[in-house]
Amino acid sequence: MVGALLAALGLAFAGTVVFVLFGSSQGMVAPDRSTNTDSRALPDAAAKLAFLERYMKVMSPVQATEFHIVYQNNDWAPSDWDMRVALKVLPSDVPRWTAGMTPRSSAPDFRWVERVAGSSDTWSVSSAPAYYDREGCTLEAHAAEGVLFKACSSLRLP
Repeated sequence: MVGALLAALGLAFAGTVVFVLFGSSQGMVAPDRSTNTDSRALPDAAAKLAFLERYMKVMSPVQATEFHIVYQNNDWAPSDWDMRVALKVLPSDVPRWTAGMTPRSSAPDFRWVERVAGSSDTWSVSSAPAYYDREGCTLEAHAAEGVLFKACSSLRLP
């Protein structure tokens, strides 16, 4: 009798594990976040910011953003991503974006900036850039203007 009870508990536990791991057909599985999105395809600044916040932690209020986000949801395996983001923030908020990052002495290859940000006056800078790294991310910060160019990738960054 004890053996039968333990067997029944084992089956119940196994069923719980399967349900927790794989969810049910009633929406328990996370939505697929895979995307290949250029911000110019979005209708306005609010839509751009809302989309960006799905993929990147925003460290302060953002006045403007342009980006190209490629994100591949690999289900149960680690996801892959490559995000190239231009951000306009208050100059006083730049330290919130660089906190915890390691200064780097050499300039990264940020040839992508013009392609992603375009030539709008929003992205005009005259101050010297400072460069930072952290776990798959590289940041170019123009503190005087509050302009940030950020590249994050699960792949090797150029």
